[in-house]
Amino acid sequence: MERRPEHSHTPAPHDGGGGPDTLVVLAGTSPTPALLAALTFTPRRLVLVHTADTARRAARIVATARRLCPRIEVARRFDIGDDAFDFHAVGARFTALAADLQRDWRLCYTGGTKVMSTHAVLRHVERFPDRHRWRSYLDATSETLRFTDGSFHPGGIDSGALTVDALAAVHGVDLRPGDQAAAQEAWLRRGRAADLGSGDMAEARVLALFRRRLAGVPGAEVLGNRVMPDPRAPHASIGDFDLIVRYRHRVLCVEVKRDPSHILDAAGWTLTKAQRAFGGAARVLFVHEGGKGDCSVEHLAAYDPELSGAPLHVRSLGELARDFPSAQHVIDGFFPAAPPRPAAPAPPDPAALHLPPPAAPPPASCPAAPGPARPAGPGGDTAAPSAAEPTGGGRPARGPAAADPAPRASAVTARVAARPASARDRTPAHGLPSLSRPARCAPVPDRPAPDRPQRPPTAPPAAPAPCADTPPPSPRAPAAGPERGAAPASGDPADTAPPGDGPAPAPRPLLIMGLGGSRLSVLAAVRACLPARAVLLFTRQSEKELSALDSAVRRALFAAEDPDSFRSVNRRRLAARLRRDGYPDRVKFAEAAVDSADVADVAARARAKIDQYRPARAPVVADITTGTKAMSIGLALAAHERGGCITYVSPLTREVYCRTHGPVGRHSPAAVEWRLLLRGYRFLSGTLAEAIAPDIAARQVDAPLIDAAAAEVRALAAGHEVAAWVDETVTAGAPPLPQYSAPQRPTVVLTVADRALGLSAPRRTRLRYFTSGGAHQEQDVGAGGWAHDVFASAALLNVRCGTAGTTLALHRPGDGDPRRALDLIDWFSWWRGTGHDADDTAPPADRITGHEDTRRPRVVSADPGTPRLRAALAAHLSALRL
Repeated sequence: MERRPEHSHTPAPHDGGGGPDTLVVLAGTSPTPALLAALTFTPRRLVLVHTADTARRAARIVATARRLCPRIEVARRFDIGDDAFDFHAVGARFTALAADLQRDWRLCYTGGTKVMSTHAVLRHVERFPDRHRWRSYLDATSETLRFTDGSFHPGGIDSGALTVDALAAVHGVDLRPGDQAAAQEAWLRRGRAADLGSGDMAEARVLALFRRRLAGVPGAEVLGNRVMPDPRAPHASIGDFDLIVRYRHRVLCVEVKRDPSHILDAAGWTLTKAQRAFGGAARVLFVHEGGKGDCSVEHLAAYDPELSGAPLHVRSLGELARDFPSAQHVIDGFFPAAPPRPAAPAPPDPAALHLPPPAAPPPASCPAAPGPARPAGPGGDTAAPSAAEPTGGGRPARGPAAADPAPRASAVTARVAARPASARDRTPAHGLPSLSRPARCAPVPDRPAPDRPQRPPTAPPAAPAPCADTPPPSPRAPAAGPERGAAPASGDPADTAPPGDGPAPAPRPLLIMGLGGSRLSVLAAVRACLPARAVLLFTRQSEKELSALDSAVRRALFAAEDPDSFRSVNRRRLAARLRRDGYPDRVKFAEAAVDSADVADVAARARAKIDQYRPARAPVVADITTGTKAMSIGLALAAHERGGCITYVSPLTREVYCRTHGPVGRHSPAAVEWRLLLRGYRFLSGTLAEAIAPDIAARQVDAPLIDAAAAEVRALAAGHEVAAWVDETVTAGAPPLPQYSAPQRPTVVLTVADRALGLSAPRRTRLRYFTSGGAHQEQDVGAGGWAHDVFASAALLNVRCGTAGTTLALHRPGDGDPRRALDLIDWFSWWRGTGHDADDTAPPADRITGHEDTRRPRVVSADPGTPRLRAALAAHLSALRL
């Protein structure tokens, strides 16, 4: 077979002499990138930098790397500590590490936290400014190692020493052959059909097909039945795979079902165990003996909306044999790897990618430091309510919430065209190409309200004083144009508070950041910084979020800067108020998507945007909370060169960490449009028992238990507005098919300020979708099924809210012993604790650093209305840091 080309981008020239003999790898929650870096660069000395949470994982990486790569002579682990989000704490530990690294060293920064990666790269650039090919990042999409100058490793990723067993072992799973593995191998050798039953025969036929197709292909491996041992009882099984197919470092777990109707119910659990054993690169293939179309990925998405877009494949046995006649078809169909995408043309930037001295000294205090709290409004709560959630007993505040109208692609009106060139927006409307800003979306400084004069926008809390070395701003001459009190023109955003008595406040900063998977982190950074303008870089994957995020950022700024007006404004008129006060012009997006794995591309675009939008003497803040690691590195390089600050905002504690100034305080909660964030949920004005579909959904989840917990949370959160959101698939009138998978999603999500509390209460005995005798029957799913349901619920909320969301798994004490379920939950989520407490509470919020902690549901075992339930909910609610 002719091997397909792996790269289409310009490779980097080889390092002279092979590069350094020491490799420093940042280890994160996924061990595969660190292992691949070690196997690719084959260093003599390997240093794994890890946090306290990932120590055991780092130990497995070291052991596996030494076993697979004999050239590694010395392998050691370096613990960065618990404060993996504090730049100063990370920097102190890296200083100790650098003292031990006397010789040249290479860095792979794919793993670790963003604070770890950013600090490590900047330190490496300071020490080796022109050694771009000594700093690498694993681009999982294209399966390439990218360098900080935009090139990639010419040899590709070396996975030749990998095996299925090694990949599972580095993820903490020691696979062993299943009961039918020996019989399957014997049948393949002898062809004796009588030795296997009908189900085992189907598995053996699929095994034989993959063995024939991939025979002799380098990097391919096909194994029969394998079992995952139970971590608490190694001789027992926690799950198994009918077949495992590996190509390079990607794994396809194959499940064979005779009846296609059984696939829907098994899809979620099969994907969970595959990714637990082999990481995020794992895929799942279901093969059935039915006809074409009896089951498909579209059926899976209809059964469970969260499986839409999941790495799942469904084929009948006939389709598999017909549509995949060669190894190339198998590789292209089940192991896709996109080639590196050539970066879009960046704005001209002659600066070389190294770390020169900053163009301006950093400010004496961080511009993103939270200012003094605003006075509380009539409700007594300093946190602004959500812009979209109803208030006051579930009723909308002065009318239902309305989203901003979508911008129209219309020509600029004569009124806007007549503006002076200095007042016009130099970039396309909303930062998107080929769209002109509609007249209705533009700030209107020359047209005051007809009935009353416009009041000036309320200033945010005063920013910290600028650096003592910075000369004081020169007095501004009054500019001709809008009268005082009018909104600023689009080309001159309000970067200072309105003039008044006393010294002039420092200009507000320019905030630049990248978009990632969490909108909450974007709003948190905006709330902490309160910038004169926020500029956001985005990837092709996050491009669809721009419209909703544009509106959300405007509202978050308004709510933070003028909470009293935000509370009182009619939600129907909120969009007009934001336009009048100039908020649309304070949110800008890049003209085109950036390459999320290309540091050079991100840095060039960030520098260009800083130069375009930075007002005179205004500080710059680059926030790295969201976006990919490569985006964070590019933003950090650009901010450093422009004399800016680099910040990270903890989504859990709201603490702001600055690389220059250290921890600078906590900000107040940001206003969140939960109706946009919680896709697939709608506002619940009454109880779940009143809204739930009685025929199917009510038999899947324990609605009375959820209602009791929700009532307790409202009572415990007195003084805070609590809104409830219900899964649309469980409500009366919803389609019947997705109701069967309702236990795998939080049934109700309670939102308090910028925090989300998911409530999940799957019934142990419930309806299964597959039929028995033509009728759907109730079955006991056991501790394993219940544990997977609540884990899937927590994973969904984690995708929506990140570390700001917590899922409570509600359990009645008489409905089975939850201890077995706790063990399984711990295994699913890589939890480092013992997991034997039925009222398991989280560690203190400021001690949580591992990603697994937020994907692990908290089990509450108590009956409704009991002090035990109230005490358990109080403990979990306090961890939300309201």
